[in-house]
Amino acid sequence: MIHNMLFISNLGGTETIIILILLLLPTVLCVRRAKQLHQSKVVWGILGFFLNYVALLVAYILPSVDETKSCDYCGKLIMTTAKKCRHCGEWIEDK
Repeated sequence: MIHNMLFISNLGGTETIIILILLLLPTVLCVRRAKQLHQSKVVWGILGFFLNYVALLVAYILPSVDETKSCDYCGKLIMTTAKKCRHCGEWIEDK
């Protein structure tokens, strides 16, 4: 960590800005994705900051809200194509 700080301090202004943008970009994109998924923006922001592009990849692999619905019986989120709730075991009727 200290080595990275020393490296950044030895760079010019433009290079420092580019490195900071590359470090903060996953944080911003993870927060935006968390907002789309109706999940905690703080948790995804922290994950995006510390895990960078790994957290960003995981955030975009998660199913979006459009692909999920709530179970009529237990209220938990399930895929829209589900025939049976994986949480309560009830069969879902097509509407």
